[in-house]
Amino acid sequence: MILAKGKVQFGYDLVHAKTEVDPVAKKIIVSNAKVVINSTDFNYEYLFEKDTFLNPITPNDRNHMLDQIKSKAIAQLKPVQFEKRVKEKTDELLAQLKGFTSWTIEVRS
Repeated sequence: MILAKGKVQFGYDLVHAKTEVDPVAKKIIVSNAKVVINSTDFNYEYLFEKDTFLNPITPNDRNHMLDQIKSKAIAQLKPVQFEKRVKEKTDELLAQLKGFTSWTIEVRS
């Protein structure tokens, strides 16, 4: 039995986003920005592990198990569920950026 705890960072996939620049209005519009998983960091705690003499758990077995746990955990996360939170954090960052530039940046998903 393995307990997995972790952190997942969500953000926008800007590779496929479109950018429009309006120099007159000093505005940048980023559209079609989809929320994706940017990074993951998992920690594992072994609560119980049955390692017998006849059937030992090898390091490769353990790594394979941990990869499966991580991929299943990530598969259960839906970026759409986190769109609101990513938008809020982005708006906070863009509000702070306004103190450094007269340009306006708008992100649309």
